[in-house]
Amino acid sequence: MIKMKSKIIYFIFFISGLCSVNAQDSNEDKRPEIKEYEFKEISKAELQQKYHPKDSVAPAAIIYEKGDVDFDYIRGWKYNLEVTRRIKIYSKEGYEYANIKIPYFSPSSSDYKEKVTKVKARTYNLKDGKVVDERVRRRDVIDEERSENTNIVKFTFPKVEPGSVIEYTYTLTSPNIARLNDWEFQHEIPTDQSVYELSVPERFGYSERSNGYQKVYKKESSHIQDIKVIAEGSGVAGSTDYVFNDFTYYAFDLPKMKDEPFVNNQRNFLTTIKHELAYLKNIETGRIENLTRSWKDVVKNFYKSDNFGKELDRTGYYEDNIDQLLAEHKKDGAKIFAIFDHVRSRVKWNEDSRLYCSDRLKDIYEDGKGNSADINLMLTSMLRYAGFNANPILVSTISHGVPNTYPARTHYNYVISGVELGNGKVLKLDATSRFTKPDQLPYRCLNWNGRIIRRNGTSRTIALNPSKPSKINYNLNLQLSEDGTLSGKVRKQFTEQIAYFYRVKLTNTDEQEYIDEMGNEQDIQISDFNKRNVKKIGKPVLESFSFTKENGFDKINDKIYLTPLSFLATDENPFKQGRDDREFPINFTYPRSKKIMANIVIPEGYKIDYLPERKALKLPESSGSFSYNVQQSPNGNVQIMVQQNINKPIFLPEFYPILKQYFDKVVEKETDKIVLTKT
Repeated sequence: MIKMKSKIIYFIFFISGLCSVNAQDSNEDKRPEIKEYEFKEISKAELQQKYHPKDSVAPAAIIYEKGDVDFDYIRGWKYNLEVTRRIKIYSKEGYEYANIKIPYFSPSSSDYKEKVTKVKARTYNLKDGKVVDERVRRRDVIDEERSENTNIVKFTFPKVEPGSVIEYTYTLTSPNIARLNDWEFQHEIPTDQSVYELSVPERFGYSERSNGYQKVYKKESSHIQDIKVIAEGSGVAGSTDYVFNDFTYYAFDLPKMKDEPFVNNQRNFLTTIKHELAYLKNIETGRIENLTRSWKDVVKNFYKSDNFGKELDRTGYYEDNIDQLLAEHKKDGAKIFAIFDHVRSRVKWNEDSRLYCSDRLKDIYEDGKGNSADINLMLTSMLRYAGFNANPILVSTISHGVPNTYPARTHYNYVISGVELGNGKVLKLDATSRFTKPDQLPYRCLNWNGRIIRRNGTSRTIALNPSKPSKINYNLNLQLSEDGTLSGKVRKQFTEQIAYFYRVKLTNTDEQEYIDEMGNEQDIQISDFNKRNVKKIGKPVLESFSFTKENGFDKINDKIYLTPLSFLATDENPFKQGRDDREFPINFTYPRSKKIMANIVIPEGYKIDYLPERKALKLPESSGSFSYNVQQSPNGNVQIMVQQNINKPIFLPEFYPILKQYFDKVVEKETDKIVLTKT
């Protein structure tokens, strides 16, 4: 047996059951058998199938997919993930699944660089009763850079039509054995069978964690394998016997991912298996070296990094500018805002979400462009220089997924700044956005919890979803004409996150395009449009316009039937599923308030025949409320005030039936009609 360096001797034993696979079934007799598929062996039955037997409207389905992971040692340990996937196309809407994209990690350092090889792909069709195929040629497989550290291999299947079966395979080789690629059993389309096989040298140990709601089976075994070893430095080759622990995870008849409202990232709830390196085992002595670190260890590693902690300590490049700002402002709040505004004005975000600086911050400051870590670590350093207790906050953006609670750097992909104010409150700041203010984060960061990390190694979780409600207030004045036309004026006021969304939209959209889009959505003609405070970030955004709406009410004989809130009414319940069908938390992301004050001028010659009744609703635990008040004013007009409040950002799935019933009543009341009759 070849003797390798000690760092090679210590590797990992597999942990099963640290977080068990969802609905793992220990009864062998109840487990369905895996159906084996061979690449290029396509049956006529697969090609003849017209629609999916369990989802007749599915545009496509995964007939079979398999991920097969093994390890080898060539100047360092690597794992190889071989993926095979067979997809049935049912309709033209399924053609998008014939466009394949395979991302892989490709940083400047060769120590962490992955590669994708052995790409094979074919399209199969049934022609005159015979199976014909068309392969994807090597020249049609494109490898391109997607971002600073990520490349993507992509290709498109040829001659795809309704009824086609497409199949592809590739191998991903990675030296990043600290965390294996996640395996997703569930997708946006139905999956008939998904298999994930993992063969791990006994030296290696991984924690197993799972997401999702679908049933996944698991089998375990082991075998002895002779593997080729090329040692580091000497290049001497040999072979040695290893005990491999084998794990097979498999699932059947997985439904497509449900499109449920108020879920900010559906991928958080896909049925998935994850493996992270947990500990090292010396096979000769049996000694275990734990790799599951404490948060203190993780934090200290950040502060030791040249591209994180050490950049926080460098101040010379900005001191003169910050000294000038501090001389101009006396109050702490004004100082914080001045530094915050200085950074976001000086350095533009390149839209890259990172935990570490891409370069020396002195160069980023001069260049005027950087990633999220460049900008917010620079901000943190400046705030510390100004005397504030400022520390970085690690964040997992919505697109990156909900972070786990156990200690690991890989949970996060973004960093913001936090000023600890001494009363337990942390002022959160992100200078990548032009449209936020202190203690307001861009939408991408509103993802459950972050973690503030301090130089002394301590840390704690920080809630990222706002507690302060975002408000939208309307003032509506309506007038009715005999011909059925509704006209009037609307004034709107937006605060917090709603104002943020408005500013982003108005900055990225031509004003006339925005007006036309709003008019089309609400079926009104808009004039006298005006907006204010779009660039004054600390103030509410104001919008006003005049409008006309043809056929704005119903007129039958001598009676008028009018929905008094008109196009501002909540006319559809966003929760349409059955009472027991909701699987995911209901994520409103931020508390919100909607208030409408409406004044309806009664046309001459008419009187009120019916006014809607007042209504008040409350959600349990003071989590929301609704009120509807209507009255006739002394001048004969009708005045209505409506208030909707959702007081917390996230509700558990069990709350779904209550929310559905609540919004049913909101819709019923807001669409209730006033009846007028001729005098």
